[in-house]
Amino acid sequence: MAVVVGSGRVFRLSPPPLWTAASIAASAVDTVMRERTAAFSPHVRTVHSLALWICTMAAPTTVLDERDVRRVLDGMVDVRPRANTDVLAPFLEALTEVRIGLRDPADVEDERDDVPGFAEVFDRYRHHLGDRGVVDFDEQVYRAIELVLRDPAIRAEAQRRCRHLLVDEFQDLTPAYLLLLRLLAAPAFSVFGVGDDDQVIYGHVGADPHFLVGFDSYFPTAHHHSLEVNYRCPPRVVAAAAKLLEHNHERVPKVLRAAPGREPSDDALDTVAVPTAELARTVAARRRTTRRNSAAASASVAPSARMMPRSPSSPMMIVHASARSLLFESHVPGGRISKVALSGSTRYGSPSSTSVW
Repeated sequence: MAVVVGSGRVFRLSPPPLWTAASIAASAVDTVMRERTAAFSPHVRTVHSLALWICTMAAPTTVLDERDVRRVLDGMVDVRPRANTDVLAPFLEALTEVRIGLRDPADVEDERDDVPGFAEVFDRYRHHLGDRGVVDFDEQVYRAIELVLRDPAIRAEAQRRCRHLLVDEFQDLTPAYLLLLRLLAAPAFSVFGVGDDDQVIYGHVGADPHFLVGFDSYFPTAHHHSLEVNYRCPPRVVAAAAKLLEHNHERVPKVLRAAPGREPSDDALDTVAVPTAELARTVAARRRTTRRNSAAASASVAPSARMMPRSPSSPMMIVHASARSLLFESHVPGGRISKVALSGSTRYGSPSSTSVW
């Protein structure tokens, strides 16, 4: 049986019973993934659906939505309501940190100042879910890990049906996801992973480029094959992105280059140096200029909250605007790469210092 796993979708083959595929990719790529795996005739699910399947091997399980989760937490936490403040949001974040990042609840409580009593609440909350036969979004994965570790029958059946894994968007895996996949793939660890170590965006819950860089340490006998040719972007954009990403200290060795025969374009990239404090304002101004100059370009500008620097040490980003890419670099010692967007395909660099080229 084979299972394809990434960060969004799961494919499970029907017959024959010894070949099943599960894949985790982004939710928006259902159609594409179905087309690419047409020869397999797979069913498409999320990684959480795979985890839920494991949970249901032990007992019927219902998934709570966030509104239900908030009702449960509201009866457990000792925090006073405050005007214009979501006092439960920090507890929701802490629950994710523990279960998806595989962290100790006491450590999470100690590091935060907005989740009083969280370590005790965490145990009570999980017991409450277990007593009711329900899970929330993250609990699906956390409980599945527990079941595979504790129940030999469930572990044997899950491993039998997940004999081979194909993992897409590997860079999005958190410690909990990676552990679950390793448990399912054991003992042969027949895993094929696809990912971009320069696109790790879930570091806040433990995603780490080392999961790709050190892939063969998690899945012995594995071999690396770098995909270095960019078929989407003009050579100048590829060269600038490659120069920027060189500052990432932990990454798979590779030499990024544009596709052979791709015509260079002098106006493919604008480089603008601005202080961090002026970064958001400069981006907004350039967007307004782009709108005035080209309605088509304005339609493809993809701003996001991540463009807003959270601190003076997060200065770097490339914003794609149709055929022209805008690169903003603020000159802050010890600055860190925040975001790189190439022709609509976002690449996030790992933390590292930046410099001017």
